[in-house]
Amino acid sequence: MLFDRIGEGGMARIYLSRTRTDLGGERLTVVKQILPMLSSSATFSTLLIEEAKLAAGEKKEIAERFKKDVATEIKPATTFTPAEDYHQNYHNTNAVRYKFYKWNCGRAQRLEKIWGPPPA
Repeated sequence: MLFDRIGEGGMARIYLSRTRTDLGGERLTVVKQILPMLSSSATFSTLLIEEAKLAAGEKKEIAERFKKDVATEIKPATTFTPAEDYHQNYHNTNAVRYKFYKWNCGRAQRLEKIWGPPPA
């Protein structure tokens, strides 16, 4: 059950969700819902699948780096909804706004704190 909208980007909305486990318990999860305009794009569908494959590989690398298990499950989506055209390549078409947002929301600083400085 989705119960809190965490954010929205150029391709998806992110929600906090309550999910039932196979053993009958509940846990909080995060759900990425693709925006409507991307749902009919075969190219985007392929990119999304590739993103999930990369995430699965990175999950293992992250667990090794932090010496902790990663509880995140990566599951295939059952529906696909594309985003509006103006969201496409937003970081390129609105570079100044995107950089301003990325810095002021704290994302850039948090990423650097966790992962270290970006590669040169």
